[in-house]
Amino acid sequence: MGRLGNGVIAGVILGLDPTGSIIGYVDVTGDDAFGGHGLCDGTASYIFPPAFHPTTQAPLPSSLHPTPAGQLAYAEAIVDAGFVTTALSS
Repeated sequence: MGRLGNGVIAGVILGLDPTGSIIGYVDVTGDDAFGGHGLCDGTASYIFPPAFHPTTQAPLPSSLHPTPAGQLAYAEAIVDAGFVTTALSS
């Protein structure tokens, strides 16, 4: 999404909850969470590439969504930011 898009999302969240007591923004684009695993990092990407139905050209549901490894990286980044999640409890 890039820095501009991430900044817009972070700003909206801050506007909704200025104290951060209910919701917060966790950036996974840095070296800690998705470093080396972004959309343009080939087979190491934590994001499924854009994909389209071969006959209708409609976007497939997996397009631009996290892979299983990406979902785990998101969960770990959320925990590292101090939020509670049950995703890593198993």
